[in-house]
Amino acid sequence: MRTIAARIRTIALCGVASILWAGLCVPGQAKPVFVTIDVSGADATSAQGVNAGGDVAGQYQDDAGFHGFVRAGDGTIATFDPSGSYGTYVGGIDDSGAITGTYTDGTGQGGDNTLHGYVRSNGGAISVFDAPGAGTMNGLGTTARGINNKGAIVGYYEDSGFVSHGYVLSKGGTFAEFDAPGAGTGNSQGTFPVAINAKGVVTGSYVDGNGIFHGLVRTPDGTITEFDPPGSFSTGGNAINAKGTIAGEYDDGTGLHGFVRTSDGTITAFDPPGSTATYALGISNNGMIAGYYQNGSGYVGYVRAAGGKIKTFTVPGATTIFANGIGDKGGLIAGEYFDDAGAHGFLRSK
Repeated sequence: MRTIAARIRTIALCGVASILWAGLCVPGQAKPVFVTIDVSGADATSAQGVNAGGDVAGQYQDDAGFHGFVRAGDGTIATFDPSGSYGTYVGGIDDSGAITGTYTDGTGQGGDNTLHGYVRSNGGAISVFDAPGAGTMNGLGTTARGINNKGAIVGYYEDSGFVSHGYVLSKGGTFAEFDAPGAGTGNSQGTFPVAINAKGVVTGSYVDGNGIFHGLVRTPDGTITEFDPPGSFSTGGNAINAKGTIAGEYDDGTGLHGFVRTSDGTITAFDPPGSTATYALGISNNGMIAGYYQNGSGYVGYVRAAGGKIKTFTVPGATTIFANGIGDKGGLIAGEYFDDAGAHGFLRSK
């Protein structure tokens, strides 16, 4: 699936996977509150994730490239880059405020850069890491995608043959590398985990020898289960909550659809009314899914309750809206929107 492939290959880096929300009036309920996030001096700001305390992490772009930022619950914004970074991108934030992500060091050949993982503590200290076996040039290296509340980081690396392998990095610094049993071993094939819950259960995708994406779930003992919604020929798991419920999207040939997979393997597909392509990017511990969908007018935000009810959202003046992350309790959503002035991050609260 081209969209999932693009997201994996670009590490969700360039601020093209997020959303601004505005609430439709619901009788007896207050409208959600929205805060626009613009880093001072930025040409574009993208919020990638939000924790239970309302800390928002993401990246912004200026004339010098991409940089990380974190916005505290009181509105204070701190920017950061690992030493030697030519481009800093955020993968996830935990409830303590620790952030993980990927940076490029600018040493690659032909305009490409080597990728490295990093983790930034809530106090601002940054540590960098590379998975054993990661390639060192031409856009190869280590990608960090998610962090759980125990400080474990999940991601993948590309070796010198352009094959991707998954890893879990413990807070103590121990790598556990893994490959899905059906993963291919050719160029741009392999294993691509992207999210980890507090119990250490991982979800993501793998690409088989025919270049087809499939979903995966890996338990802490290393057991990997592969899955696809019925009729899918391309599946991507994007998020997992504390109960092991997974949200993602799949392609059945008629377009992209959202899905939710419970820990017992039950898969339910869904689409907001009028959707021609549905993306599910975040899931809270109470089962709320945040994402966006495409219709004839562009992109629209939605939130899906655990029972299946979907509410859609738009914002006056926005030309494109996306959603990247939802807090553990489902009351906070972070993302990005575009208007005539450019790209802005946002935080939505109830």
